[in-house]
Amino acid sequence: MLWFGLHLPFLPLEVFEQRDIRDQGLPAVVTEAQQVFCVNESARAAGIRLGASLATARSLMPELIHHPRNRESESQRMERLVMTAYEFTPYVSVADFDALLLEMEGSLKLFGGVHHVRRRLRSRFRRIGHRVAIGIAHTPRASLAFAKSGDDVTWPDFPERSEIEHIALQQLDATLLDCLDLEPKIRERFANMGMRKVGDIVHVPRHELRKRFGEELTDYVAQLTGERVDPWEAEQPPEAFSERLHLIDPVRGKDEVLEPMEHLAKVLSKWLGKSNLGARRLRWGVYTFEGDGATFEVGFEQPRHEVTDIMAITRLRMETVDLPSEAMTVRLDALRTRHLGLKWIERDVLGQALTQATPSHELLDRLTARLGDSALQRFCILDDHRPEFAWMPKEKADIHDASIAVPELGRRPLWLLEPPMPVRIGHLHIVSGPERIQCGWWDHEQYRDYFVARDRDETWCWCFRDAQGWFVHGYFA
Repeated sequence: MLWFGLHLPFLPLEVFEQRDIRDQGLPAVVTEAQQVFCVNESARAAGIRLGASLATARSLMPELIHHPRNRESESQRMERLVMTAYEFTPYVSVADFDALLLEMEGSLKLFGGVHHVRRRLRSRFRRIGHRVAIGIAHTPRASLAFAKSGDDVTWPDFPERSEIEHIALQQLDATLLDCLDLEPKIRERFANMGMRKVGDIVHVPRHELRKRFGEELTDYVAQLTGERVDPWEAEQPPEAFSERLHLIDPVRGKDEVLEPMEHLAKVLSKWLGKSNLGARRLRWGVYTFEGDGATFEVGFEQPRHEVTDIMAITRLRMETVDLPSEAMTVRLDALRTRHLGLKWIERDVLGQALTQATPSHELLDRLTARLGDSALQRFCILDDHRPEFAWMPKEKADIHDASIAVPELGRRPLWLLEPPMPVRIGHLHIVSGPERIQCGWWDHEQYRDYFVARDRDETWCWCFRDAQGWFVHGYFA
């Protein structure tokens, strides 16, 4: 196996999204229990160290910017980073509040080798505001240790398993013990014994290590080197999408609110793409600072995952909705999604989807968005052989459910006459038939022989014969 350990050393600071601080090089720290928990490079250069009191840090740098640690924001940001990591591999694990594990052996060829994967990971995380250190090894714990050490080792693009293990074990020997996930007391005992590198303990006989430090540390070292299996539970993509965007300044009018809505549509599109889903129904919410506002839903006949398709129908729907004069929050929820078939994700040489929404579905989406759900009446097929009872109006809640396949029962007219119209057999020219329908003994029993015929006007019709005579039941278009 080939594990990529991702360490985000500045995550507690980066969740505050203070881009001006990073750009201007201003010193900043995150504190927990009035002690420095995370520092940026400017604060470290000023002599501020982890674990120092906030008072000490401010005495060294009076203009220091500090934030209390926000665990909730870190957890939410990590959830987004997991979704970003899914772009590279389906096996992603959260190792710590600031670390991820990616199993990349199965995806290596897809991204062009180790070098390209590392470069794309760093670039992808940098674009969303995070600096990441990457370690590579044959075990999860070793990859995390290498990521924390910051040592950049040269790897072949497509290493064999034996080669992966050989390179990783060599790197382990030179890695400092501070990079391992060890208790401070254990690390201090090693330091007092003059053991400061991982190689100093890896080559100690296991029975001696167990005798001096116990079973837990011995198992940890065995998992670090690959002598024992080290299972990690893979994260699962969220089954529902719900995102909100809080704005710094209020937006006024429908034109201004489109920009944050499009941002959320892009986030939705990425989420749909990672799970190979298409949206069938969405709910938008636009709210004021006090929490008041408006919500409206957007539906699609076919699953949609492109931002342009989602926003086109959203704009039409917005024309019929009264939004607040000033908005501070925009929210988007995916109410109904559907898995996309393979054809939905195939593209031509120009990058266009091979399967586009059909004109009829496009028209229905636009009519529904402009006129509302109640403006169009839809029908569904029922499991009944009698023509009068084989269909019914479709309820609004079921509009976007999977369609029922039409049974192959011969030609049927689109509209039926109610009641059937009596006709003389001499006025009809029978073309095909009969098709016998005998059903409904429990309420309205029918015993009919149906025919496709042409009448005196050369109009195609659907007629039947029963005990009462001949009747025309419908006309073909």
